[in-house]
Amino acid sequence: MKVDIYYYSRTGNCKEVAERLSKRVDSNLYRIVGKNKNFKGILGWIKGGYYALFNKEVEVNYYQGSSDIICLITPVWAGKIPPTIRKFINSFNFDGKQIYLLATMNGSEGNIFESIEEVLEKSNTEIIGKTAIKAKQVKSCDNALEQFCNQM
Repeated sequence: MKVDIYYYSRTGNCKEVAERLSKRVDSNLYRIVGKNKNFKGILGWIKGGYYALFNKEVEVNYYQGSSDIICLITPVWAGKIPPTIRKFINSFNFDGKQIYLLATMNGSEGNIFESIEEVLEKSNTEIIGKTAIKAKQVKSCDNALEQFCNQM
């Protein structure tokens, strides 16, 4: 079965994981793009942490794929959901989808998975797996990607 892989990446870690995963499974790869907000550099890092900490959203562009299986790859900002991903989750039609959550982070994963599950509660979805990858392990995350593939 084909998987729709969605990712948002500020530093490139989520992009790398998404591209590596898409080579392992039959998939469509979609980038989630934030509109009108720049989270680059040190000021962007601070602003992004603030937005995440206070559950703010930013407008996003994305393509609504057709697969019943979604892999959502997100960074962790201040232990929380980045504003771009929060808006995506609140806008996307997850009805009847199975979702695999994959998060990359420099520090702790915080409550990222629980927070995403809370936002998804109103959707008719099933979380089929969760994986956390430390930023320093992105280049060698084959075991984590294999875990995803085995669950498919």
